[in-house]
Order: sequence, then C-alpha cells, then structure tokens
Amino acid sequence: FAKALCMLAGSSPSDISKNILSITNNGSTLSTQDVTIIVDLLAQLVESVAKGSKQMQEDFVSILNNILSLDKAILYKSASNPMLIKTIETFGKIVSFGENKSVISFIQDKLVLQAQYFSTSQPQSIFVPDKSLFNPNKANPKLATQNAFVTLPSALFNELNITSTLFRVSSSIFVDDNLFQPQQNISQRFSNYSLGSLIVSASLDIAFPVQNLKNPVQISLKLGPDAIQNGSNITCVFWDTAANNGFGDWSTQGCRLVSSSNGTAICECNHLTSFAILFDVSPKTKSDGAIGLGVQIITFVGLAISIFCLLLVIATYLISRKLRTSILGKMLLNLCGSLLALFAVFIASSIAPPVHILCSFLSALLHYTLLAYFFWTASEAIHLYLKLVQVFESRWLQRHFVAVSMVVCWGEHREI
Repeated sequence: FAKALCMLAGSSPSDISKNILSITNNGSTLSTQDVTIIVDLLAQLVESVAKGSKQMQEDFVSILNNILSLDKAILYKSASNPMLIKTIETFGKIVSFGENKSVISFIQDKLVLQAQYFSTSQPQSIFVPDKSLFNPNKANPKLATQNAFVTLPSALFNELNITSTLFRVSSSIFVDDNLFQPQQNISQRFSNYSLGSLIVSASLDIAFPVQNLKNPVQISLKLGPDAIQNGSNITCVFWDTAANNGFGDWSTQGCRLVSSSNGTAICECNHLTSFAILFDVSPKTKSDGAIGLGVQIITFVGLAISIFCLLLVIATYLISRKLRTSILGKMLLNLCGSLLALFAVFIASSIAPPVHILCSFLSALLHYTLLAYFFWTASEAIHLYLKLVQVFESRWLQRHFVAVSMVVCWGEHREI
C-alpha cells in the first residue's frame, strides 16, 4: 500500500481520511513502511480533520483505533509511536465541538477520546473523562469492567494563572499498551512489569506544559484481574515522552501510590500526561516470603556473630602493646577494621529508608569499605610473600610497608 498512500498526498482531507480508513480496516496486510506513512499523513491531517465535519472526525478516530489494533511488533518497528501519541493529543486539544456543545466524545474498542469545556468559576475538583463513558451500554465493553479518572484539584487553575472564563480539558483512554512500548535495548527498569490498568491521559489547552505542580492531580485506576492478584507489587507510572531521545519510556518521577484497595489504585502526580499502573510479573512462589525471611534471619545472625568476633580480635590486639605495635598486628587491625566497617555499612543499607540521597551515600560508602577490605587482604598477601619468599627484603620497605598500605587501602595515612 505504500505507493497508494503516497499518491493520496494531493487529495482533500476528507478523501484522504476515507481512503486511509479503507486501507486500515484490513490491518493484517499493512507493513511497517505502510504504518510509518499513515502516521505521517495523520500528523499532517490532524488540524484539518479536527476542525472539519463530525464524519471526518469519526473517520479519523476510527483510523487511530485501527492502528492501535495492529500487532505490537509492527508498531514498534515503525518507530511511529511518539508521533502518533502527539497526533492524538493534538486532536483532543483542537477538535471542534459543534454548536451549543461543551463536550465531545469518541468511543472505539482500543481508544476513547473526550474533550470538555469547564468554567474557571467552578470551586470543586474536576473529573476527566466524564463518568458517563463507563456506562456498560457504551460501545467499548472494556469500560464496563475497568475505569480510569484524572481529578484536577480546584486550586490547580489559580496555580497555573488561568484567567479565561472557560478552559478546555482533553482526555483519552487506551485499552492496552500497544502505543507505549519503550525501546527494548535501552529500558530495563520495568522489563518484568506488565500493564495492570487502562492508560488514561489528560491535558489542558495552554501554551506551557503542566508540571511541578504544588497541588498534585489525582489518578484513580481500576485494576485488572492480574494486577489485583499482585496488589502488593503495583507501581504508579506515567509515560515520559522525553525519555530515550524522544522515543518515550515509563517513569515514576513525580508520582506516588497513595492507596490500593477494593481493586482500585489511587495515585498522585505533579504533572499531566498519560498515567497507568504496572505490576511485577516476575515468577514468584508461595514460599518466597518464608524463604526470604529465613535468609534474612540467617544473614543478620551471621553478621552479628562476625561483628562480635571482630570486636574481640580488635580488643585483644589493642590491649597488648606488643601485638598492636608489630607490623603484623597493625596489618591485622586494619584488615579487621575494614571488614567491620563493611558489615556496619551493609546493615545500615539494609534498614535505611528509601531516600535517594541517603541511598546514594550508603552505596558509595559500601563500595569504599568493600574496596578497602579487598586492598587490605591484598596487602596481607604481599606482606606474607615478602616474609616467606623475599627473605632479604629492603629495609625501606620493611620500615614503611604499613604506611604505604595505609595510603593505598584507606586513601590516607593514619598511625594506629
């Protein structure tokens, strides 16, 4: 179809839409190149179609739905996902309502679009999309079992300095994540996660991005059956369109899970974009919890015994002047000290709260103490070699070996 699609470039927007709809109705015959050309044409058509007749708008949304119904692999290989997401967002922001209308909706089996006008004088919070979309009698049966809402707080409009009496909110719901596929060779964070809800997006028709809000928006997402079973492993995410050089990826920045009960997750985010719930699908067994607890107990008991023995050795050497002043004594004290520091930092890392700065500090300290222990072990080995093999070692090395080891292993020289 590539040649036929290219020939449509000079036709009217209405004719192009009808022809593309006819082509995409049989999506199984579309190639990756066909999808790329179609998405490019849709990006060029969106302004004309959005302001055209209701039939043109319906055809356009049907085309979008047909593309979203394609195989994931074709969409991924076409690399058209970022442009298609932008086209859908643009359509929602500029679509014409018709006379005397404050809301317009398009309902398909893979995609639901809605645009609404609200008054800035409304003191209450605003829910988008409209709850009537989730009526079981609507065209999309998926909406009867799952729902998704974005709540805009009443204080948001003062924060954004919206002065007009009416403002426009566009929202969309994606039934699956065919359009939201991170690059497989780059994104690894959520490689073991699966979509656990509908994907809902909301945007305001303003000239600047809605981000870093002091009054966060609230997202309510009804979980699917698989996500409910994995309720303790769910994560609130949003689609970061700027990640991976504009290809996009899931992210948790600025979002947090407020609650999860009765099959519904509540999230809060400080920006507007596309939101969803991901849940961990890593293989688990019923005994994982018991095994994990047993391993943790064994680890901490072993560490406690090791720390006690290390303190006993250090105390014994510090009490005896003859032991602590010899080269072997100094080497052993430093080795035990490095291992004791490593155990202490490891325990602190295990019980520390998930604070980014604290985690970064403890990670760096853990690496430092681990390297120090390895270097002191190497110094012990070198000293043993010099004593047993190099019997006639140099006096300078004999006199300064501990000092050199201190500089190499700790990064500074301290007398013990």
